[in-house]
Order: sequence, then C-alpha cells, then structure tokens
Amino acid sequence: MNLLMISLHADPTVPAGIGEGGGTHSYIRELLTYYSNVNINVLLITRKCSPDLPEYEQISETCKIYRIIVNGEYPIDKKELFKLHNISVNKTINVLKTTVFKPTLIHSIYWNSGQVARDLSCKRGIPYVHTVISNGLRRFKTGMNEPLKKRFE
Repeated sequence: MNLLMISLHADPTVPAGIGEGGGTHSYIRELLTYYSNVNINVLLITRKCSPDLPEYEQISETCKIYRIIVNGEYPIDKKELFKLHNISVNKTINVLKTTVFKPTLIHSIYWNSGQVARDLSCKRGIPYVHTVISNGLRRFKTGMNEPLKKRFE
C-alpha cells in the first residue's frame, strides 16, 4: 500500500508543547511509527512551519515527509488555512508530480487537510479516509463563538 497522509495542521516532527506542537503531532507520529513497523509506504505532506525544517525528510525506510510552504515558513493562525486552500491543493499536487510515489489511499487529519484530500480524491480518483480532530461543532453546540462554520460542515 502507498499511503498519502495530509496534515497541514501539524508536523509530527515538532515536539508537543513547542510552538504549534500539540496532540495532533503525537497522533501522527504514532501512526508513522506503526506504518513503518508494518512496512506501509507513506508520504506525509505537511505544512512547513519553520525555516529550520528541511523541505524533504526520510524518517524511516518506508516513510517520507514533504513540507510545503502555504503562507511563509512560520507558524500561522490555523484559521488562515481555509483561505489558503487552493495553494495547499496545488502545492500537494506539485509534490506528487515530482515524486515517483503513486498513492493508493489518502489519509487526511484535521479539517483543512480533509478538504485537500477530498479535492485530490475527486481529481485523481484515489479513495480517502479522514480523521476528524476539531472542536468547531462542539463549540457551536455549546454557544461558543465559532467564526469558521465551514469547520464543522
């Protein structure tokens, strides 16, 4: 299996509690460890959030990371990712064009990545699965302000 993972929300190499690092990072890191142990080929596309991180990184024999720049190489308010959707899709397509990696399944994590996966699935005919890590609907249902209602749609 060739698994394309998309995580624009979190780069798993950034430690939890550092900068943008949080629980999503740990989740993805655990998945990559598991996939590596069972010899599933993985190409993870994530957002480059620091100029100190390389654009490409081979993290195991079967797992590679490509970091795309969607709005500079610095942490951004993740609510801004919605506005950068077309850039994210185009950058992801460009990575796929420049590699020999041919995904048989896409796994997206968090809502912005899910939108990119959906578009790629439609354009390339590759099935996808999505992991929802979002508090938008919970916030809305409890009366809290949720400025991006698209998050829970």
